[in-house]
Amino acid sequence: MGSLNRTLAALGLQALLLSGCSIPVRTPTWSFSMVTQAARKNVEIDSAFNTTIKHGVGLTLSVSGSYLSGTRKFKRFPESSPIFEYESQGGWQLVIRAPETCTASNAAMLSLRHALNGVVKGIGGWPARGSTLITLVPGDAVVKRYVVSFRRGSRFALNFLSRCERGRPDEALWLAAMVGVHESTHAALQLTGRQPTQREERERVALGSEACLLLALSDGDDGFIRKHSSLGDNIYWRYQLADEKRSLHEWCSKWQEFMRNDYVPVVSGRSHVTPGE
Repeated sequence: MGSLNRTLAALGLQALLLSGCSIPVRTPTWSFSMVTQAARKNVEIDSAFNTTIKHGVGLTLSVSGSYLSGTRKFKRFPESSPIFEYESQGGWQLVIRAPETCTASNAAMLSLRHALNGVVKGIGGWPARGSTLITLVPGDAVVKRYVVSFRRGSRFALNFLSRCERGRPDEALWLAAMVGVHESTHAALQLTGRQPTQREERERVALGSEACLLLALSDGDDGFIRKHSSLGDNIYWRYQLADEKRSLHEWCSKWQEFMRNDYVPVVSGRSHVTPGE
């Protein structure tokens, strides 16, 4: 009977993994190393996101971490539904969910879709298959959560929570998309073995994705960036790279260099494969 139970348990676990499951877990603050490191320097981190991808034979493990400082703990967040869905050339899907109180305008969604098309076209298609789900939650919410996801094959699956400040649903949509491209960059480069080995360099590359998206959203209008200053602040005041000042175009170019499908990283004349974070 014991052998049969173990067999059934193994088959059940296999069926669960093959079905594409995701497991959310509430975690303590110390599970977000950047937040605790900053706190030691008397710096408060408002939000932080982590992505780790591990790929084995026939299965991809994705770990997504969301930290929002907030002041209010929710037992359950307001009901949400998909307000924006996008699938790119290369097989990357971005889905943004929001409660009724944080539904962006049709114009904001249209501009985001146009911007994402331009960003992805600029690198010749997303370099790895996968999906990224961003759910908008109240702006004062406290969030310390990881989601562990399993998918068949070589395909990542990310799941994050992002803020919706009251009265600013359009910016919430765009900020969520910036989180999406940033973390999906980490996922794609890990899955394809092109993630830089140095932590600061990994962040420089991923930050460039946000710069590219912001430039595409602004469509050459500097007034857009001034009007929606929180989008630019999200880039310029990044804790890990606080001492580095570059233009949006410089950040964007760095990301495009790494993400193009014909790019092969070379160190000392030899191609190399980088481990996941």
